[in-house]
Amino acid sequence: MFKNFFYIFNKNKKLVENINFQIVNQSRKQDLYILFGIKDNFQNRLNLQILHLSIILLNLNIHKNKYYLEKKLFKAFLNNFDLDFREKGLGDKIIEKKIFEISNLVNYQFIQYKESMNNRKLLRNILNKFFIFSTIDNKISFLEGYVHKQNLYLQKLNFNTLLDTKIFLD
Repeated sequence: MFKNFFYIFNKNKKLVENINFQIVNQSRKQDLYILFGIKDNFQNRLNLQILHLSIILLNLNIHKNKYYLEKKLFKAFLNNFDLDFREKGLGDKIIEKKIFEISNLVNYQFIQYKESMNNRKLLRNILNKFFIFSTIDNKISFLEGYVHKQNLYLQKLNFNTLLDTKIFLD
């Protein structure tokens, strides 16, 4: 009985680590910043990570332990920032404040993405609000197409069997 419990626990832990790792890696791809014409800065990297996390959270409805996985993904997501801030030598109070701010930002943006995922015009406005573009003639339509493509792909994934599978399309 305990063997089965630890197997399921380790499987879920690996799943969370894999998803979180892929969110970070996808959000660091230099090609995306060039393709979408967005500036490569902390704010856009954070917003791109939140976008990827939100798309995944919106598509977890087929996972048998959805609530558990959502909670663990959110915790791992924030833990990455906590570790990064600690590496930079920031104090506990400053880290606590920054993590609180990021947590609120994730919640706010997730709700915005959830409401706009099926409305192209609304999604375009939200993406325009969240991202800083490097040129006046921004490539918001490319970013919007990317979001829809990733969303459609993630709708087809079975998160119950997803351990080493690539989550995002290139």
